[in-house]
Amino acid sequence: MNNTLRNGFKVLQVLASTEEMLSVTQIAEAMGVPNSHACRLLKTLSEAGYIEQDPKSRLYGISLKILSLSNLCLTKNIIRQKVKPFLLRLSKQRQINTYLSVCIENRPMIIDAIYFSAQHSTDSALDIGTLNPIHCSASGKVAAAYHPPDDLDAFLEKCPFKKCTDQTITSKKKFIESLPEIRERKVALAIYERGKSVVAAASPVFNVNGELAGIIGAQMPPKENYEHEEISEYAGAVRETAEAASFSLGFAEYDGH
Repeated sequence: MNNTLRNGFKVLQVLASTEEMLSVTQIAEAMGVPNSHACRLLKTLSEAGYIEQDPKSRLYGISLKILSLSNLCLTKNIIRQKVKPFLLRLSKQRQINTYLSVCIENRPMIIDAIYFSAQHSTDSALDIGTLNPIHCSASGKVAAAYHPPDDLDAFLEKCPFKKCTDQTITSKKKFIESLPEIRERKVALAIYERGKSVVAAASPVFNVNGELAGIIGAQMPPKENYEHEEISEYAGAVRETAEAASFSLGFAEYDGH
């Protein structure tokens, strides 16, 4: 990729990663480039309308025009179109928030979400565009379970096994040892690993070639004392939904995968 184009994307990533507007110097430092280089990139992106500059502070921020690109991308995504009805049905039947992730750079990014409860629609972990962690999210575990085995160890070296609760897996070895069971059961659980009242389940969606096409997940209503039977019931519903979604994509051998 052309370096100028690559650095242009880096500018957008830097600006999108913060709620504050940034100066030329701050942007240049974050990118590791000279101020003059950052100025040229900012001028080009500003003229294209993808960033904006406050006339008083002279600080830069990302423009809402970027949403037009993301909206077009989501609207045309076939996986999202085909899986949405299954998310809606699962959410309605189980009265839970559901979501669909696809792997971007081997991490699960949420591309659709159904909020059963408006009270929980502000959960940033369910925001469209969110890249969820590998080690303590149900969708992250599914992504790791179906990651190319030859590259798994190197991939996990880049993943910080940050402790979020006492239940969080912080050992790479222990995490890897848990993956065969996820592949066998076709469902992953994150039980109080990301938050003290957060329980989630996720299951793989396969395409016609048996490849991982997406991940259906569900977040149970916040509660600190779920019984094992309750969690198993929800996990089963998520797996069944993913199986039905896989069938809609042409994958007819779910149980034998």
